[in-house]
Amino acid sequence: MSSDPDAATPRMPRLRPFRQDDLEVLRAQLGDPRVSEWLAAIAQPFDLSQAMAFMDFAADPAQKVRALEIDGVVIGGLCVGDALWYWLAPAHWGRGHMTRTLRTACADHFASPRPPLTATCREDNTASRAVLGRLGFSPCPQTRRMFFHGARTSYPCRDHVMTPEQWHLLNPPCLRGSRITLRPARQTDLPAVQRLLEGAPAGGTWPRGTETGIRGFIETHRFRGTGPALWMIENDERRTLGMALSGHGVPAIRCPAAHDDDGLIPDVLRLLSN
Repeated sequence: MSSDPDAATPRMPRLRPFRQDDLEVLRAQLGDPRVSEWLAAIAQPFDLSQAMAFMDFAADPAQKVRALEIDGVVIGGLCVGDALWYWLAPAHWGRGHMTRTLRTACADHFASPRPPLTATCREDNTASRAVLGRLGFSPCPQTRRMFFHGARTSYPCRDHVMTPEQWHLLNPPCLRGSRITLRPARQTDLPAVQRLLEGAPAGGTWPRGTETGIRGFIETHRFRGTGPALWMIENDERRTLGMALSGHGVPAIRCPAAHDDDGLIPDVLRLLSN
């Protein structure tokens, strides 16, 4: 997970590892019943020794535990390890901080091949369910009971899942250059893809045949974070100039001669190489 200080803006918390000088604020936040009642693993009372134990857990790189910081003040934390879970100090609720932070954390998580993310929250935690819904997490059909150590009882909970394919479908990347933009192809690009395939040699990289076959080609090469991907090449007016297929060594490019003469192919290759 990124901890680059430049990733923060005045309205966006900065993500950074927890430090030993965060012990007291950690104890105060996770010891606050308004926070801990939603966190199954946090027992009460949450004292300094438990805060130190949490620091040991946070030191494990595999768990990707980060503090949320604004103007040098820790306002919450999150974990994107074995499961996704998070908290925010009550004074900072309702400002969109967690939605923006989780969007950044999920983008970082799915930037390389990773398993799905699962966040589990109580059925009566309407705020957390709303955040996950805004990000596109899918609620599982069935609930399950989880034991909450602070309350010493169990509550109905539901898993909310985000797969890599789902994330990239909801948040397609755009590769922007000075003259062109590359974006992942989608099924609505079928007419443009059909037009660009006219005259393509048979038996090569590009498909020939029926609409169904071309739709299958688009789906097979839908951007999924890694592997082969079909990109549409557009100008600043979102006019389709061509398409490119990456993931098989040197990208294959279909570009009408008029646009090829404009020298767009080097721009496409440069964007895909970056």
